[in-house]
Amino acid sequence: MKKSYKKSYRRKPKIPFYKKSFFWKLLAFVVLFFVLIYVTVFCEFFWIKNINISGNELVDQKRVLDVVNNSINAKSIFLVNRVIIKDNILNEFPEVYLVNVRRDFPGTLVVNVMERNAIATWCDSSLESCFLIDKDGFLFKKTEPKNMVLISSNGSFNLEDTAIDPEKLSELNNLWQEIKDVGVYWFEINGSEIVAHTFDNWDIKFTFNNLLSSQARVLRIILEKEIIEDDLEYIDVRFENRAYLKSSTQGS
Repeated sequence: MKKSYKKSYRRKPKIPFYKKSFFWKLLAFVVLFFVLIYVTVFCEFFWIKNINISGNELVDQKRVLDVVNNSINAKSIFLVNRVIIKDNILNEFPEVYLVNVRRDFPGTLVVNVMERNAIATWCDSSLESCFLIDKDGFLFKKTEPKNMVLISSNGSFNLEDTAIDPEKLSELNNLWQEIKDVGVYWFEINGSEIVAHTFDNWDIKFTFNNLLSSQARVLRIILEKEIIEDDLEYIDVRFENRAYLKSSTQGS
């Protein structure tokens, strides 16, 4: 007689869902999510309470503060959009070329502005419309002729225009540093030609077509050798290694 053997199976006990690790991980994630929402949105401890402005000299601090306040899109320091604040300040103030906005927890926003540095005063040919100009040739603030190199040129210029190529402006500024002790106070530009006016009512003619430092060196040699007469009209150093003196009593 054959014996039959039946294989027995033991059923595993069913584990309740709340005892599974997945459930607790999910619950922890949900709790953490709502805690973060509360902290970043509703917790007053992290709301913006102070705004510190620094670095400004040319621009009014209250005006910068107004722009920042109008740019803040949320009470929470976590949610404030720093890019919008930067862009709005740069758009509002041509005097500013760089803005840094950082969060100082728990509730302070620190805004540091970096202003343009004027290296000259740029005017139209009539000297009636003048602007401060930075090293990049950018006109960033209306002004009156000041105690710095004065540059004028034909044409109409407006705020935030780039009035001159930065390399040419750098050459011109270096030229002024070399010859300002001669009494030069004003460079008048017409195309590639430059007329430097002096306080003693005589002029010096330069050109961008030749190296300005070389022309300044020729001028120095002439001034060391020649006695400047009262009737001197101009010294022309536009031609390489040569200079011409013209007095008002000479013919044209």
